[in-house]
Amino acid sequence: MKLKNLYFYLILACTIYSCANMVTPSGGEKDLTPPIVLAYSPDTNSLYFDAPEIQIQFNEYVVLNDVFNQIIISPPLDGIPEYKLKGKTLTIKLNSTLKDSTTYTINFGQAIKDNTEGNILNNFTYVFSTGEYLDSLSVAGKVTDLLTGAPAVKTFVVLYYEPSDTSFQTSKPYYFSRTDPEGNFIIKNIRSGDYKLYAIEDQNFNYYYDLPNERIAFQTDLIHVDSNITNQKLQIFSEEKIKQNLLEAKSKRYGQTQLVFSRPSTDVNITSLNNIPENIYYTKNKTLDTINIWSDNYRLDTFKIKIAYDTTELIRAISLKAIAIDSNFSLNTNTYTTNAVALSKSATALADWDPEKKIQINFYNPILQIDTSNIKILQVDDSMYVTNYSLTIDSLDARKILIASEWKPEKKYDIIINKNFTKDIFSLTNKVDTMRLQVRKADTYAQLTTTIKNTSGHTLVFQLLKYDLTVLQEKILPTSFFENAENKYAVKINNLIPGNYRLRVIIDLDNNGKWTPGNLERNALPEPVILFPVEQNLRANWENAIDWVIN
Repeated sequence: MKLKNLYFYLILACTIYSCANMVTPSGGEKDLTPPIVLAYSPDTNSLYFDAPEIQIQFNEYVVLNDVFNQIIISPPLDGIPEYKLKGKTLTIKLNSTLKDSTTYTINFGQAIKDNTEGNILNNFTYVFSTGEYLDSLSVAGKVTDLLTGAPAVKTFVVLYYEPSDTSFQTSKPYYFSRTDPEGNFIIKNIRSGDYKLYAIEDQNFNYYYDLPNERIAFQTDLIHVDSNITNQKLQIFSEEKIKQNLLEAKSKRYGQTQLVFSRPSTDVNITSLNNIPENIYYTKNKTLDTINIWSDNYRLDTFKIKIAYDTTELIRAISLKAIAIDSNFSLNTNTYTTNAVALSKSATALADWDPEKKIQINFYNPILQIDTSNIKILQVDDSMYVTNYSLTIDSLDARKILIASEWKPEKKYDIIINKNFTKDIFSLTNKVDTMRLQVRKADTYAQLTTTIKNTSGHTLVFQLLKYDLTVLQEKILPTSFFENAENKYAVKINNLIPGNYRLRVIIDLDNNGKWTPGNLERNALPEPVILFPVEQNLRANWENAIDWVIN
């Protein structure tokens, strides 16, 4: 066979193979276009509207998503509308009597998307008026979390037209909108007039404030709307609206009864009704909503108490797990755990202790007495006993002992606990053990100095926060700290683990040393909270110095 004939047959074979192995043609680029409205009936922006239903025709098949939460009708209707899809047409049956001379807005949020790719028709609106003109004014702004500065997402912002003092708690608003992912809102098609502006994290979707767990924001003054208003700022917070209530009374062990309340128990009085010789002790948790009641009579099988708060008085009899009369209870020890390394469990301690960190010893039973002669702190590297330390029983919980000292960088310490170091309310002593800690190197830490100029005229509560806004350190700065020529005071924090931190200041208007929330009934705003606008990225062996003006 000649070479040119061979070449011809090879080309022919390749062509036949290509034809026999056909591939599916490409479908083109993915559809990213949301549905388009082709027609309305009645038309949007209609005047003298009196139709019982609305029809909206789209260019493609659509689906409705989360209608109850996404679609907002302002002002709200008395009845619940019905939404039906047939083909490419959406029908809305209003099921309500409409108000005279009123502009209505239906905002669909993210409820409408196409049936194939799920492209959303964002914030599509349909507007109509039952009168001779469309109201066209608007109010816009932003809602943030008061304590964190974060945007308040999916929060209702509501307007009451010529409101009464109780409108926000008893009736639906006249106009409303919902915040976007950045906390921004805009309420459109408003008529001129005087309004009260609120925001609410609505838990039961009735658009007004009627549940104690709903967070709110409000302005103390009316706003007069006669033109478009922008830059309205609202800060959402929780009122102290939960009433005091005893949630639980229980006992899991001898001598102890635990009471759990719905709010901090500062207003609670407790009286023992046990007709036996005993001493009573109390411990509380940090949030003060849980009280542990201790009787030193460990053979008690029923704890009878009277609990009084507000106008309520309760008597409870709680069954206890009593210790049998013939037991060897007095031979027991008051066991404990610690945040240092107990050498009975491990022979080594990581070099992860901070110079200002306190040793915490958590006992099983409350401590009644301490004998400081039965505890020793040895600086292992220098074989020297430490004498400059403090030892205290936690003021809220007598089961916790705190030991503080100026722990030196890179040094190793042994805390030697001998028998009879403690005596608990049952006359039990502690077990014997040695705890060990080793301090980090000095150059592993960062320092932060914040020079504050306070022109507010009030006490400040300065807080250092972790990246997740957990409070790490807090310092109360009274006005006397700023009584100098520049009204300045420097807060210096040493020995910080490198990482990201935030700074927050509370303007302590009532001088109670903590943040006080607002009160809607008194039209009183919460105490101002200011976050430093820049996150502090602290590096090892580095000192950040910042200036902060508080007005």
